[in-house]
Amino acid sequence: MKNNQTIEEPETLWNLLRIFITITLLFILFYLITSIITGYDVFAPFRKTVSPELQVEINYDYVTSGTMLNKSQEQYYVLAFHGDDREDVIIQSVITAVINENSNELYYLDLKDGMNQSLITNEVIKDELTLLVIEDNNIKKIITGEEDIRNYLKY
Repeated sequence: MKNNQTIEEPETLWNLLRIFITITLLFILFYLITSIITGYDVFAPFRKTVSPELQVEINYDYVTSGTMLNKSQEQYYVLAFHGDDREDVIIQSVITAVINENSNELYYLDLKDGMNQSLITNEVIKDELTLLVIEDNNIKKIITGEEDIRNYLKY
C-alpha cells in the first residue's frame, strides 16, 4: 500500500503543475488577444513614461549670463533681447542673417529670463536690444540700440 501511494504522489504533483501551466498560458493568450483586438495595454498605467509636457529640449543657440563667456570660438556675438518684444524678434532675425553671412557665431541671451536679470541690474547691459562682441572669452564691445547695431554691422 505504501508503495502504491508514492507512485500516485508524483503523478498528482505533475497533474497540478500541468493545470497551473495551462491556466497561465490561457491567461497570457487571453491577454494578447484582448490587447490586439482593443489596442489597449492593460499594464500601461503601471509603466513609467515621460509626458510630452515634461520633456526638455536643449537649444544650444541660447546662453545665460553665466555661460555666455564660456564658448570655444575665439570671436562670436551675443544678442541680448527681450523675448516678448515683437520688434526685438524682427530685428533679431535681420541681425542673425547679417552675422551668418559673415560666418560668425551668434548666441542669444533672453533678458526676460530671471537668470539673466543680474546683467541688467549690474548695468552691464541696458534694458534694450544689445549686441555683445566676445573675443577670447572677454566682452570686447557692447553695442546698445538698434541704430548702433545696424551701424556696427553695416546693414
